[in-house]
Amino acid sequence: MTFLEQLPIYSGKTWKRFSVEEIEENPSEFSIFMAKHSFSILKLGSNSAQNVKSAWISSSKFFADCNNNGPEDIIRMKSWGDVGYLKTEGEKQFWQMRWTDSTDFPWPSNPPDFKNDFKNCFLTLDSIGRTCLSSLASGISLDTSLFLSMLDPAKMPSGKYSNSLLSTYDYFESREEKTSCKIHKDMGLLTIVPRARISGLQCLDYETMSWVNVESDGEYDEDEVVIFTSDCLERLTAGFYSSCLHRVVRESSETRRYSIVFKLRARPDALLNAQRLD
Repeated sequence: MTFLEQLPIYSGKTWKRFSVEEIEENPSEFSIFMAKHSFSILKLGSNSAQNVKSAWISSSKFFADCNNNGPEDIIRMKSWGDVGYLKTEGEKQFWQMRWTDSTDFPWPSNPPDFKNDFKNCFLTLDSIGRTCLSSLASGISLDTSLFLSMLDPAKMPSGKYSNSLLSTYDYFESREEKTSCKIHKDMGLLTIVPRARISGLQCLDYETMSWVNVESDGEYDEDEVVIFTSDCLERLTAGFYSSCLHRVVRESSETRRYSIVFKLRARPDALLNAQRLD
């Protein structure tokens, strides 16, 4: 067992929540909190929460269809950064999308609302990510557009695919170990994870050096998401915002767990004017 695996579980007070409006109105408070802890829990507005909820419903129907028939009408992923469906033996199955209007995109035909639900969920989480990224720049006295200029345009050119990703996972219940996803950091700028009904996601709090059960912190609320910083943002800010170490530890290996994950990523050709960081 590694040093990180042996760190204790956080037993302090309920984790602080931010609303998107609070982040916009007081970016410095959000910035300081993220610099200390590398992650936070956000409370969604009613429209955003409904878009995420619809994606949850379509996700569960999609995986039920996969289990019964197999998604024969969509392409299989060839690599982790690809789009489409992938199943790993005895571990999990998942589906991944990039935003596009291309007619070649492998949308599942079942459930019928899957395409619309996941497009709305992508736009919702992308908008939240852009708001948070802007506030994190403002919180350290940078032009709010500095980091935003590295992202895909808000309206993607026709036929092009976004660099940001939205994925939905189904972790199988027959795993021998309870750790569904080992300790790691994410690529990109920010990761946003709607709180799952079956808890498991743990983030390492760098202030207390303890693991926080962010999905079982307080009563379950489907109107909340977890947001944490990733590798690219850590590099851009010279470590001011540390990339969040996280893992998934399920309460029982016999429990099936579904997850939705959005990763906000910069364009590969994006350039940052370092003079603006002085």
